[in-house]
Amino acid sequence: MAVKSKSGKAPLRGKLTAMALGIATALVAIVIVAALFGENFDDNGITGAVAGTSAAVLMGHALGKLRRHALKAYFGLVFLNTITAALVVKWLSLSPEGAFQFLLYLLPLYLIVGIVDHVILKTLEKREAQRSLL
Repeated sequence: MAVKSKSGKAPLRGKLTAMALGIATALVAIVIVAALFGENFDDNGITGAVAGTSAAVLMGHALGKLRRHALKAYFGLVFLNTITAALVVKWLSLSPEGAFQFLLYLLPLYLIVGIVDHVILKTLEKREAQRSLL
């Protein structure tokens, strides 16, 4: 998303824009999932943490490697990750009582979500490469 300058680094404005897009995407995903699951879907914050982490991590991968459908893929993956996290939190009734327990729940959940994201992004990259050859 951010255009690199002559020095090879993204300008501050581009970084700030990317951060703002990531934060806004995570917040919108949380609001939409809250509307679907009710107001108490993320009492412990794990769902919000997954949404925020997804938005931040996927920014460079989705927007950097995909051309045509980058934003759709980015938003779709953040929403998919947020919904998946909300379902897992709800089904398993996760309620961490401390920072260590929170991380213990968050890391495996995001590892699974990250693997799914990786597979989806690789598939989309292959499709983009095939379309560009045509």
